[in-house]
Amino acid sequence: MKGKSLGAALCALAMAGCQQPSFSDDDIANLKSEITANASAQGFTVQEVGLIRTDDRELSGFAKLAKDIDGYGIINVTWSCSATMSRDDGQYVWKCAP
Repeated sequence: MKGKSLGAALCALAMAGCQQPSFSDDDIANLKSEITANASAQGFTVQEVGLIRTDDRELSGFAKLAKDIDGYGIINVTWSCSATMSRDDGQYVWKCAP
């Protein structure tokens, strides 16, 4: 009986170590902050950033932005955003574009 318990424990440990990285709630919050900072640095006022998980390692969403353009007034734009996480190290890349 002891052998089965040890085997089950080793199996559980092995499986836990083999799990692939995925976007956590903290990752998503950080990503929203990065998108906001990037858009703000380009002179936009960020109205909203929304991201949803399309699977464990992919996000899809939008950024609603506004910018005051001399002679035109305030323009509102929505960028389409996406992010993908690496299978190996949990690093991610993102992009937002009109």
